[in-house]
Amino acid sequence: MPQISVSQFFLWDFILKKVAHISEYAILFFLLFRATQKNYILSFALTIIYALSDELHQSFVQGRTAAFYDLGFDLTGANICAYTIWKSKLNQSKGHDK
Repeated sequence: MPQISVSQFFLWDFILKKVAHISEYAILFFLLFRATQKNYILSFALTIIYALSDELHQSFVQGRTAAFYDLGFDLTGANICAYTIWKSKLNQSKGHDK
């Protein structure tokens, strides 16, 4: 097997971390959505607050850095989940109209 180059490692490390951010915050949004009795706005607001607090916390942890551009990945996860829930409900209501 050929060895992976340093630049390839950093690329895959970056991709893996960003996919993790998106996945984690999609799950967080889903759980908050259920906990708030299906309130999209409150769920999204709580997700934003948590993402901000997470980045702020990282700024105080030695060896970690706060990367506020990560908020974009976090909110992308929340948006994907919200869209998926909305689209699923829309498709369910179309099925009941028949």
